[in-house]
Amino acid sequence: SALALPGGVTRRCLGAQARGKKPAERSPLENFQVDPREVQHMAPHVLSAAVSSAGSSRHRGDALWRAYSDRALAVQERLTLHDLRLMLKGFADASVRDGALFHKLLASPPWRTDAQASPRDLCSIAVNLAKLSFTDKAAFRGIGAEVVSHLKVLEAMDLASLANAFSRAGCCDHPVVAALAAEFHVRASSSPKELTPAVVALALTSFAVCLHHDADLWRALLDDVVAPRIPEYSVTQAALIANSVARCADAIPESRCILDSFADHWVATGALERSANPEDLAYLANTFARLKMSSNAGLNLAFATAALQQLSHFSAWQLALLCGALPHLPSSGREACLLAAAGGAFGDVLQDCSLGHLGLLVGAFGFVRASLAPPLAAALAARICAQAAAAQAAQAEGRGAQQHRVLSSGALGSLLDGIVHLVSPAQSQQVLAALRPLILDLARSGSLRVGTMYSIIGAHAHLQVRDAELFDAVCAGVAEELAQPSSVLRAERLLVSLGMLNASPERLLLHIDGALLELAPRLTLQEAGQALLAMGVLGFRHVSQRTVAALLGRARELCLERPPGPRDAARLAAFAHAHDVHSLGPASGDACLAGFAGAQALAPHKLEPPPPPGLLREVFRALERSFGAGRVAFGRCLHGFQVDLLLSQSGDGDTGARASVAIEVDGPRRFYHGSRDLTGLCRLKESALRSEFGGLVRVGFWEWPAEAAQQDAFLRARLEACGFPAEAARTQGS
Repeated sequence: SALALPGGVTRRCLGAQARGKKPAERSPLENFQVDPREVQHMAPHVLSAAVSSAGSSRHRGDALWRAYSDRALAVQERLTLHDLRLMLKGFADASVRDGALFHKLLASPPWRTDAQASPRDLCSIAVNLAKLSFTDKAAFRGIGAEVVSHLKVLEAMDLASLANAFSRAGCCDHPVVAALAAEFHVRASSSPKELTPAVVALALTSFAVCLHHDADLWRALLDDVVAPRIPEYSVTQAALIANSVARCADAIPESRCILDSFADHWVATGALERSANPEDLAYLANTFARLKMSSNAGLNLAFATAALQQLSHFSAWQLALLCGALPHLPSSGREACLLAAAGGAFGDVLQDCSLGHLGLLVGAFGFVRASLAPPLAAALAARICAQAAAAQAAQAEGRGAQQHRVLSSGALGSLLDGIVHLVSPAQSQQVLAALRPLILDLARSGSLRVGTMYSIIGAHAHLQVRDAELFDAVCAGVAEELAQPSSVLRAERLLVSLGMLNASPERLLLHIDGALLELAPRLTLQEAGQALLAMGVLGFRHVSQRTVAALLGRARELCLERPPGPRDAARLAAFAHAHDVHSLGPASGDACLAGFAGAQALAPHKLEPPPPPGLLREVFRALERSFGAGRVAFGRCLHGFQVDLLLSQSGDGDTGARASVAIEVDGPRRFYHGSRDLTGLCRLKESALRSEFGGLVRVGFWEWPAEAAQQDAFLRARLEACGFPAEAARTQGS
C-alpha cells in the first residue's frame, strides 16, 4: 500500500517519477489475447497461441482461464497436436491446474489423427502434464506408445525431460522408461560429449526415482560421462546426481565413487563456500550422512562453513535436512554451525516446521546440548504439541498413511532424544503427552523400530513418566525386529531406563539379557555398575544368572585394575544388597565387593534424589522439639544410599541397628510423574532401610502441616504407628 508523504506525494508515485518510467503498456495483440470476450471467437491455432502467451506472461485472472477452458472444449475436435502442446505449456507456465479440462482433451488425443504429429510435441505434452501434476496413467501410456519408436530422433535434453515426466507421473514401469535407459546407454558409450551436465543430472534423477538400477547404464553415465568432466558440473547438478546415487546405493554400491571425486574437487576449489545455495547444501549433507561417507574432514568442514555463511536464507525443510545430517559429519565447525542455527535461524522457521522437520532439528540441537532462550523453548514445545494434535486429527480422518511418512520412526526417535535437553521438564512432559497417540499408532501399525523404542523409553525414564499401556504397545510393536539379529550397542542403556521406570516387560528384558551377555567384556565400570543396579531395582526379573555373573565379573576385573570412584562404589554396594535380598548368592561377601561399603564411607555418595532442603530442616526441628537435641541426626551411608534423618530411642547417641528409626523426607523427585508411587530406586533404598533399622517413617511433601503444633502431632502419630516408644516424646514434652 502507498504511504502518504509531505506534499501529497506517495512513495509509489515518487518512485515512478524518480525512475522517469511509465507503467508498461500491453500491445494490441496482447490485449486481444487476454480479453475474455475475444476468446470465445478464437480459432484453434489462435487460441493455443493466446494461452501460451498468457502463461508466459503469468496472467492469473480466473475469468480469463475459464474462458480459455470453455473455448478449448468447443474447438477440441479441430485441435492439432501442436495446438495442444502450446495450450498445455501455457497452463503449466501459469500454474493453472484444470484437471477436468485435461481429462476431456486427452480422452481423444489429436496424436491419433494428426498426420503431422512430431515426437518432440509428444515429449513436450508429457513434460507439461507432469508440471501440472496431472498423472493420469492412461494418458502417459498413450504418449509412451506413440513416442517409444522415435527416441533416436529426439535430442538428449528431450529424452531426459521425457524420463523425468514419466517418473513424476509414477509411470516408472512403462516400457518407454526401459527404452529411454537403453538409448542413454548407447549415447553414453558412443558420444558421451553429447550428454551435457544438465542432461545427465536430470536423467539420473529420473532413473533413480523409477528405481531403474541397471548397473551397466549407471556405470556408463558415471564413469564415461561424469567422471572425466567433474569441473563442468555445477554444485546444483552435482547435488542432483548425489541424491540419485544415494537412492540406488544399495543396488549399485560402486556408484558412490563418483561422490568422492566431487568431494575432492569441492574441497580443492572451495566450490561449496563460493557457490552452493541452501538447497544444494541440504541435499549434499544429507546424502553424505545417509551413505555414512563421513571420513572426508575437509568436506565436512566445508559443509559447516558454507552453511554458517548463509543460515538466514535456509527454509524450514532445508535447515532440518542440513542440521539432521551434521551430527554424522564430524568437523571443527559442526558445533558452531548447529549452535548458530539453534540461536538464530531456528526461531525464524519454527512456525513452518512439520513434525518431521522438528525431529531432525531437535535431535541435532540436543546432540550439541544447545541452549534455547525460554521464549523459544516454550514456542518449540507448543509447536510440537500443535503439530501432534493436527497429525492425530488427520489420522482420525483417514489420512494416517500420509502422516506416518511425515513423522517417521527415526524422526520420532530424534525428537525424543533431543527434546529433554532443550525445554523444561514440565514442557517435555507436555510433549510426551501430545506425542503419545502417534507413538501408539506407529507401534500398532508395525512402523516402529528398535532404536526408536530405546528413545521412547529413555525419554520417559528421564522425565519419570510411567505409562504401562504405552510400554506394552511399544514392546509388542518391535517384537518381530527383536527376534532378529540386531545392534546391541545400547542394550545397557535400555536396561538402565527400565530400571529407572521400575518396568519389567518380559520380552524386552529377555532380549536385553542375551545382548548384555555379549556386551559384558566391553563395558566400562560405570556401564556395568548401572546395569547391575538396574537389575537389582527390577528384582532380577527375567535376568539369567549367567548374565549377572558376566557383569559382576567385569565389574570385579575393573575394580581390581583401579579402585572405583564414590558413584561407582555406591552403585555396586546397592547391587550387592539387592543381590543378597533376593538370595542369589553372597555377592556382598565377594572379596572385591566387600570393600564397597568402606569405599563409600570414605567418599560417600547418595544414589537417590535428595530431600527438599527446606522441608528437611522443618522435619529436623520438629523432631528435636518432640524428642530433644542429640537424638536426631542426619543419616549415614548405607548400601549406596544415605538416610535422610535417624532418630534414636535413647539419648546416648545410639544410632545403630534396631534401636533407631529412619525418617525419609520425600520431595517430588522421588515419585513418578503424576503419581505418589515411589521410584524403583527409592523402593530399593526402602528395602535397605527396613533391613537395617527398627522402623521407617516416610514424610511426603504434600502432607506436611504448616503449623508447628500440627507438625509435632503428625510426627508422633507416624512414629507410634511404626512402633517407636510414645513415652519418649511425652517425657521430653513434659
